[in-house]
Amino acid sequence: MNCLIEPGLLQGTVSIPASKSAAHRALICAGLSKGKSVLKNVSDSEDITATIGALQQMGAQICREGSTVTITGIQAPPEHPVTLDCGESGSTLRFLLPVAAALGLTCTITGRGRLPHRPLDAYLRELPKKGVSIQPEQPDAVLPLHMSGKLQSGTFQLEGDVSSQYLTGLLLALPLLEGDSRLELTSPLESAPYVDMTMQLLRQAGIRAEQTPEGYSISGGGTYQPLSLSIEGDYSQAAFFLTANALGSNVRVEGLMEQSCQGDRKIVEILRELCYTKENTIASGLSVHAADIPDLVPVLTVLACLCGKPSRIYGAKRLRLKESDRLAATADALNAIGGRTGDPAHSRIYRRHSPELRRSPDRHESCHSRNLQYCSCHHMRCGGCTQILSGVLERLSKTRRNGTCHLFGITAFPSLCSANPMAQPSAWSLIIFPPGNPSTWRKSPAFLHGGHPKRTEPPRPGQSWIFPRSCPVCITTKPPVHRCAP
Repeated sequence: MNCLIEPGLLQGTVSIPASKSAAHRALICAGLSKGKSVLKNVSDSEDITATIGALQQMGAQICREGSTVTITGIQAPPEHPVTLDCGESGSTLRFLLPVAAALGLTCTITGRGRLPHRPLDAYLRELPKKGVSIQPEQPDAVLPLHMSGKLQSGTFQLEGDVSSQYLTGLLLALPLLEGDSRLELTSPLESAPYVDMTMQLLRQAGIRAEQTPEGYSISGGGTYQPLSLSIEGDYSQAAFFLTANALGSNVRVEGLMEQSCQGDRKIVEILRELCYTKENTIASGLSVHAADIPDLVPVLTVLACLCGKPSRIYGAKRLRLKESDRLAATADALNAIGGRTGDPAHSRIYRRHSPELRRSPDRHESCHSRNLQYCSCHHMRCGGCTQILSGVLERLSKTRRNGTCHLFGITAFPSLCSANPMAQPSAWSLIIFPPGNPSTWRKSPAFLHGGHPKRTEPPRPGQSWIFPRSCPVCITTKPPVHRCAP
């Protein structure tokens, strides 16, 4: 069955799935603790299942009931060789490889999809200097690899602009060693909020690690303490719904932590600072350095296409190294529906204003769920319908890489459709239903005033609005201010 996207607005309430980034880290800290931990609100996804399975192979006892996971930490690492299947999860691979080395495991690490071809250069260079043997089976892929030996403490030099996952993996592993260790950055750190998230969980688990001018200092001989916490909602998933609100929808977003250290919380600031004209167009263009927020790039292109001036999104080169080339896939999908982009090969995407986004002449065949979410959000403002092939939906339904939120508005959130005669979980033929003719919904109060229900008159040039806390877009302690261009 194919999926048809029609222009329309969303309304309703959505509970955002838990952050996979936080869940990976919490599961590993709990698995290394000397006691029993309880983690609540853990979303189901293949990536999280891979981390749980690998921790069990390493000696942790894990029981899952619904969204609650109970973990009894590793008491004694297995002495026999084990196999750690990382699936397609880069986080599982890069977090647990140094942990397994710190525990002195003899293991084979496997993966599938693009994971065997994603880089491990920092580990392949640094870990053999500290007593670990790492031998990939094939010359043109890093997985499967065979690892043995016990990691030794010392100084590790890492590039900060390749992947913060290397830093997180070593920050999790080095406290298990007897001596103190240092991480020295040889280039500026990108995606720093992800490392901040790791440091926060280490503090909660009783581990001593400090940031230094050169990088990080980690005390050896640490003992992980059991955790009891609820995993916070994922801002990268919430970004699609918050952006939909900025484009005229009325969705109440629940499950987010206001004081989160997630980098993707930046979307709130970006939306709050948008400048609207009295015709409810965005007056200026966007200029966003995406090094710390790569997961926001697809949804930021939605905003950029509706700006009155060219936009620039740059610093996103690492998106080419994900499970798909997200940079190229985003550019291709945007061009297919009337947007214009620069050369994504240089990690910069330029979005120019498109007065009327059009129906795609080609059907979308990109199999990455985040790009489907972004396309769905895009078509709230386009002038026609777009099809997504059933084969794509079938592949996504099998992989479920993003858990219950793996498709924007499909099956997981049928109540968000403005008018949905097929609100059953099997209604895969439509994503967004229009509330009326485009000439009608483009003039509706919800569209003109960013989904805010209490505004009935259009703004005057130069007028400022302060939205109350009840505004669907407002999830911070300071209410957002929307200003109109003079």
